[in-house]
Amino acid sequence: MDTENKALTLPPGRNREPHYSLTREAGFANGAKDLDWLDINIPCQKACPAHTRIPDYLDEINAGNYDEAYLINLVDNVFPAVLGRVCSRPCEDVCRHGREGLGEPVAICFSKRAAADLGSGKHVVLNKAYPDTGKTIAVIGGGPAGLAAARELALYGHKPVVYEKYSEAGGMMNQGIPEFRLPREIIRKEIEQIEKLGVEIHCNQNIGTDITVDELLEKNDAVIIAAGTLDPNIVDIPGKDLGGIQHGL
Repeated sequence: MDTENKALTLPPGRNREPHYSLTREAGFANGAKDLDWLDINIPCQKACPAHTRIPDYLDEINAGNYDEAYLINLVDNVFPAVLGRVCSRPCEDVCRHGREGLGEPVAICFSKRAAADLGSGKHVVLNKAYPDTGKTIAVIGGGPAGLAAARELALYGHKPVVYEKYSEAGGMMNQGIPEFRLPREIIRKEIEQIEKLGVEIHCNQNIGTDITVDELLEKNDAVIIAAGTLDPNIVDIPGKDLGGIQHGL
């Protein structure tokens, strides 16, 4: 795999928070004038939990610009290639092309995967939105939530340090999804993109044993707890203890 960095700038509007006076009048003037516009006109984007700019990246895919489509996804989604395989695709449930008499919904999820799989294959590293602040933040948990928090903190100029209990970061992407559904190299590549922002990931770190919360508080300016819930909810039915039974979360 080509591991050359591909430095890219954030789209307009993401680089800086707007600076205007926080008054009722200013808030009204700068707020959305039609709160239902997105829901009516782009229901797929409204349904997406990350509000990814779906029409924009579909246009880029249609034009064969897979790297550009991947970048659009990456701004709002930390793991586009992962989501292109395992997303529950609420966007497709409300796709206008899937309405009665219009046919099937657009394959939005697989289009996201196509952008990741058919592009150059280079690591994509977003440019930081702010200069370095000199502040360090410990993140407990190297799953999707902890890694997403770490990436956002890095983009804002902070120094995140992730502490992961297991031998590899990824959380439920590794622990809960079988490899035939989600190849591990896909997860690793997108985690590497986070690391290239300056995020440190320390694996095999059990909080309370290898390092304590008090020690983290002493060493860092802040601590984020993004621990997972890997204990299964065991259904109390006959045969629950038989071999070959896999319990879901």
